[in-house]
Amino acid sequence: MSKAANCIQKINSWRKKFNVSFAVLALIICSNNAIYASFGKYWDTGSDSMRIVIAITGDGYTINDQTQFSTDAIAVANKILTTPPWNTYANSINIYVIPMISSQSGADKPWLNQYVNTVFDATYGTNGIQECLTVNFNTVTSVLSGSIPKYDVAIVIVNDSLYGGSGHNAAVTSNNAAMTDIIIHELGHTFANLEEEYEGNPTSYIGPEPSNPNVTTITNPSSIKWKAWIDPNTPVPTPLADIYSKSVGLFEGAFTYSLGIYRPMMNCGMRTMGVEFCPVCQEAHVMKAHTIAPLIDAISPGEGTFTMPSPTTFEALGNGWQYLTKTWKLDNVQIGMGTYMIIHPGALASPSSTLTLDVIDDTPQIKSYSLPSQQYQWTLVPDVESLNNITELRESPTDIYCKVDGVVSAVFGDCFYVQNSNRTAAVRVNPYDGTFPTLGKTVTLCGKRDLNDFNLTIGDCYWSHHTGTPDPPKPLALNNKAVGGGDIGYMRGCADCTGLNNVGLLVRTFGQVRVIGPDGLWVTINDGSSRTDADGNQGIRVYGTSMDQYAGKYICVTGICFIDESNPATLSAAIRTRSSSDITESTP
Repeated sequence: MSKAANCIQKINSWRKKFNVSFAVLALIICSNNAIYASFGKYWDTGSDSMRIVIAITGDGYTINDQTQFSTDAIAVANKILTTPPWNTYANSINIYVIPMISSQSGADKPWLNQYVNTVFDATYGTNGIQECLTVNFNTVTSVLSGSIPKYDVAIVIVNDSLYGGSGHNAAVTSNNAAMTDIIIHELGHTFANLEEEYEGNPTSYIGPEPSNPNVTTITNPSSIKWKAWIDPNTPVPTPLADIYSKSVGLFEGAFTYSLGIYRPMMNCGMRTMGVEFCPVCQEAHVMKAHTIAPLIDAISPGEGTFTMPSPTTFEALGNGWQYLTKTWKLDNVQIGMGTYMIIHPGALASPSSTLTLDVIDDTPQIKSYSLPSQQYQWTLVPDVESLNNITELRESPTDIYCKVDGVVSAVFGDCFYVQNSNRTAAVRVNPYDGTFPTLGKTVTLCGKRDLNDFNLTIGDCYWSHHTGTPDPPKPLALNNKAVGGGDIGYMRGCADCTGLNNVGLLVRTFGQVRVIGPDGLWVTINDGSSRTDADGNQGIRVYGTSMDQYAGKYICVTGICFIDESNPATLSAAIRTRSSSDITESTP
């Protein structure tokens, strides 16, 4: 087998062991000094342009070490995704794994006169510090820039068991047993611009005030960088006493100096490996993250002026932040929270309304700065036909959005009815949000006239109450034959009825119960006038509950007239009662 074929076989075997979703983008290329393997995303939450992109690569891993690299890379990636504060914005992170194959394993150890041939020239002992493990950052930059379109922080894992690492340009760690703790610490330098919080030099620091957010020379409580985190009862400077071991204060010793410079807490991940970051260092991470990843990926539709003839959905896409809040306001009144909001033209003012979306990372991890936020706005112009009354709606073509006033005559569980105050026309209303008005109230309706030739209906309807005291409308008194009426405008009447169309109106009629429907859900009454119900029975059908109690009795019925479509062949009129009080027993 050729060397290249052998390389491909081993890399493919490694891919299978690398148990992740993996978009293969390049074939393996073998050379004497390095083998550049295919790469892919280990953690993918969205477009790289909207994410904090972390690139994990390796040095000192030969072709035979790739299983080890996959294990190390996964361990580092998972440590990042589960460590505070990284875990709070894990959905704003993408992680690439980019295997690099060196000719030899390990790293240079100059004090032992040991040198190996690796891709990034990993070397211990930089700046005279044995555990300071560095790589050729220019080479890292060149390789990563040529491999992925965009990355924000580079991590290099070195295949050497000797403890070591470094930060700032790239986060570097050996694959020592402390590897994952080392990388979290080094990312504090590389990503969040944090400084060391441990001591070492017994002298006093005399340099300028550091720009890093976690070390300071300032002892004036009102001027300390992290003063927002310090409890007023905590003394400043803060003594090294157990009572303050969990408190943010001003503890002397940091920046590798024992005196003259201070850190926020007694202990922290920037002081001791494996310890959780203090609140100040977590805040620095979160603030840096916000300079890279937006609060949301996009809004739909984009900001601007919109003419709205029908309900429109507005969305805030993407949700990478644990504490993100999305607040929607219409004309500065909060109407909801969440990823999307449906706005109905009936909710809009004339001539326009302003829709506002406030997006805020309401995180408890930020105290020293304003919470990251973004506001979006739309100008919404309602585009509906204003009608003077329901009569005009009845005589208008179907499939139009309109606005009209009327009085609520009935409220059912699935719809309600509104009619003109002079009892000349009425409409059935299907509310778009499942809410219902008060009986007798005057309301404004805004919705779409449904395609129904028999029962005039407004669907998808937004409604609002007018001021005033409820005054239930009085019903029209009709004999059985007159309930329903004939054709009018675009509305059809019932098959066996003439006269004025009263479909949808509140009506009252009288008759003897002649037929009882199944389960007592309807009866047919007959007053002697000539008409039939949906099944051909003499009389008019009345719908309600427990109707079998009226068997053979004479009853007076109040309810909404509608065209009964249960039998399309007959299309006869019927009455729907609102409650048991709409039926009273009477005498012939």
